[in-house]
Amino acid sequence: MTHPRAAARRRHADRGQRGLTIVELLVSMALVAILVGIALQIAVVVLHGYSQHRQGVAAQRSARSALDLISDAVRNASAGVPTGNITDAAGCTPFNAIDVVDSTTGPDELSVVTAAGGVVTSARALFTDGSTTMTVLDGSGFTAGDLVLISDFDKGHVVKITGVTQGPDDWTLDVAASTCGGLSFSYAPGALVLRTRIIRFYVADVSGVSTMMMDDDGDGPLAPEPLAEDVEDFQVAVGVDDDGDGAIFDDTSAADEWHYNAVGDTTPTTITTRPWRALRMTVVARSATEDVGGEISAAPDVEDHPGGSLDGFRRRLVSTIVEIRNLDGSP
Repeated sequence: MTHPRAAARRRHADRGQRGLTIVELLVSMALVAILVGIALQIAVVVLHGYSQHRQGVAAQRSARSALDLISDAVRNASAGVPTGNITDAAGCTPFNAIDVVDSTTGPDELSVVTAAGGVVTSARALFTDGSTTMTVLDGSGFTAGDLVLISDFDKGHVVKITGVTQGPDDWTLDVAASTCGGLSFSYAPGALVLRTRIIRFYVADVSGVSTMMMDDDGDGPLAPEPLAEDVEDFQVAVGVDDDGDGAIFDDTSAADEWHYNAVGDTTPTTITTRPWRALRMTVVARSATEDVGGEISAAPDVEDHPGGSLDGFRRRLVSTIVEIRNLDGSP
């Protein structure tokens, strides 16, 4: 005969070893599925936000790197010619030291004649529009194909070197004949000679990607090269001290001394008439991919170029003012 207390202990042990019922198991699985789904949704949101953040940072970096390089070119523009009176006798580009092609419906274009690499010397003999060689004190920094600016500080002409020969006391630079026509110039011994570049910055579509481009040999044979991808806008405003008071008045309207900063603005005076003091340059970059269905940002209003409507791209705007230090109009 089983003792009552022993039977009770067996029943209690049996209850402790029972498994989950079907209902309990289904409820548990449903709760786990809900928690896993919530965790996955959170993970997707976090990863998507991280990806979008990375694209925004990449756009910022792209805009900044492009603007830094452009700014360096502008700071060195018109080196050795404070009047800005530079003529391209090599490629016949139709502007002086700096040229801005303004657009109210798309990106602007910027072209500059800028010093390249700090290679500087002086002429040892007379150099004219009919010369086929240029005699300089030191030609060690020049190579065939380089563009050279010769200047008497009132005017300057760009010519192309086709050969370099070292002599006992000086160097001879072979110079390509100009095809521009109608040029007449003369430079006495002692004229400044420096290596230069004629660079054009603009935005173009490259295989479906809006890209900041750089053509660094003017109208030469070299192909333009990409400077920064996913740049959708590039705007340039020109600051000129029109009233000669030593400052550039700015009220963001067409009546101030910044040109191309407002719709209906006037074209600035030529750089040789009243030297330009500064350029305000703005680059707008956007993320490489669009968040489909989202309305994140819109292309912003920049200078005289109106913005666009909301879309799924993330954008970054970088702007800077660069003083043109080599011109007489700079402070």
